[in-house]
Amino acid sequence: TFTTTDDERKTADAIEKASEVKQSGQVAIRIWALSELRRAREHDGGKRLADIWNMEYQYNTTDAKKDEEERKLTYLQWDEMSDLIIREGLLWNSNGSDDSDVSLLAVTQKHQDIPALVSDADGLHKAFQEMLLPDCANTSLRHKIQNQPLVIGFDTEWGDDNPGTGLLQLSTIHKSILIDVPALSMSIDGATALRNTVGRLFAGTLFEDSNSSNMMLVGFEIKEDLSRLAKSPCVFPPIRRSVHIPLTTATVKSGTATFPEKKNKNNASPSSSSSHWLSMGTSAAYDLKSFIAQDTSTEGVANGGSTINSKLNGLGLSRCTQYYFGKRLDKSEQCSHWTQRPLTHDQRVYAALDAWICAAIYTKLITKRNIKQD
Repeated sequence: TFTTTDDERKTADAIEKASEVKQSGQVAIRIWALSELRRAREHDGGKRLADIWNMEYQYNTTDAKKDEEERKLTYLQWDEMSDLIIREGLLWNSNGSDDSDVSLLAVTQKHQDIPALVSDADGLHKAFQEMLLPDCANTSLRHKIQNQPLVIGFDTEWGDDNPGTGLLQLSTIHKSILIDVPALSMSIDGATALRNTVGRLFAGTLFEDSNSSNMMLVGFEIKEDLSRLAKSPCVFPPIRRSVHIPLTTATVKSGTATFPEKKNKNNASPSSSSSHWLSMGTSAAYDLKSFIAQDTSTEGVANGGSTINSKLNGLGLSRCTQYYFGKRLDKSEQCSHWTQRPLTHDQRVYAALDAWICAAIYTKLITKRNIKQD
């Protein structure tokens, strides 16, 4: 007869326990994954995974209400921007404010629509104008807005089906725009409009006057964003040589700035020379992470003669948002289909907030004098 030794029994018991632990770990991971899908309102995906794993996926109106309340407590919401601007003093810098300014700003911001997708040349020109000069009937508030440094946050979204970007987001703390890069890039008018607005913004040639140094364009971990923008497929718009758009900070502030594509003196056909709408370069774009690392409001560590913020170094944009404003960014839409049209409501909110928060964080840093503004 075959007999089992003590060592063999111990080995078998250990293998059985390891298997139970492994199964328990798998179940725990699956329960967590389903709960995260439920929180992200990805119910179709949750149900499919639950079926594959032979598990239940339960979701009802009570769960929906509870999850929504938790999300609002955890993540920054679109309709919270005006309160955040007022609470943090992002608008007035050192100029102060009065109750009428605060009240009007709150009303204006709370009624700001979630930006629609800009897909044509005329729409891009109009959106740029509105971003550079927010529409505000109150003279006092309008003057204060105009005299703040022009801080523009940016971000991009893309998919694996395209080497370029599927979406470009630009935002001041007052106005966000969503730019349909693939649609605009596929027509001469659209690509030309991109060059005259986005191209000049990133090249630092949007304004002719010396006050252009008062503008800051910031994104977060921008290397891939800039690479994607440059690789975006497009028709090459003709280059009009010896032509320059007379855009200055004065014309922007007066509301007279435009972004026309001027014809040459004899109304002749444009030059056959052409290039990508971003070919003027991206030297005006700065990485917000480098400014966050210089934040002197928290303890830093010396590193080669400079100071690196030890608390924020290595954090993503969502965690940095939590540090500066008390709530994280909701990243549940990050891997959604960004080349698919139309974009969903949640995609547009996610995209706009990503660019807006870059402008807001940088504005807070310079407003609170936590970094030096060059």
